[in-house]
Amino acid sequence: MPWFKKQPVAKKLAESLNQKYENFDVVQSSRPLYSKQFRMVIKNLVPKKMDRVIFVGGNDGHEASYLPSKPTHTYINDLAAGALKKVKGNTVTAIYANAEHLPFIDKYFDCVFGFRVFFSTHTDYRACLKESKRILKSGGTLVATVPNGCLVNGKLVTGMFNYAKGDFDTALPLAYQKKCVGTLKSLGFKNIHVSKLPAEIVISATKAR
Repeated sequence: MPWFKKQPVAKKLAESLNQKYENFDVVQSSRPLYSKQFRMVIKNLVPKKMDRVIFVGGNDGHEASYLPSKPTHTYINDLAAGALKKVKGNTVTAIYANAEHLPFIDKYFDCVFGFRVFFSTHTDYRACLKESKRILKSGGTLVATVPNGCLVNGKLVTGMFNYAKGDFDTALPLAYQKKCVGTLKSLGFKNIHVSKLPAEIVISATKAR
């Protein structure tokens, strides 16, 4: 059974994230509309054999089901404590920690996944990408996605919600994509690849050896 490790974080932020994501229902999100495409993209990006992987902002661990094969050990990191308590699996570990300060030694993971998590009002994407690089093995794979749509009244609306404007912004995901690719290059990542799906932009990169 997974164990639950808790670290001190800002109380207001933790309470907000737990309230918002404790009972996240992927069925009600936009991804089921293109889940087959998403699985195929992930399959083509990750190695066939993986020892240790981590899903940063991984909620209750449901995103591990998108992997084409089962890693030796999977870690699920999040600040939604209620969601982490739902993490299941004998080779799965739940970790309560900030994505910008993860409690792992350098070069620990074969793959780091950050699905729809690095680019939000709650995180500093530069800090998250830098921390992901730190814990990733040389030659390891980073996969980060930018949300580019959500379901509103059963219909797919393109873009991201811009809290400053109070509305959906179709230009924001592309701006985040550009910033992400630029940051990955500045951090020395190689083989940067972008895949655009109906409501999500998938960005992958390899940590230089």
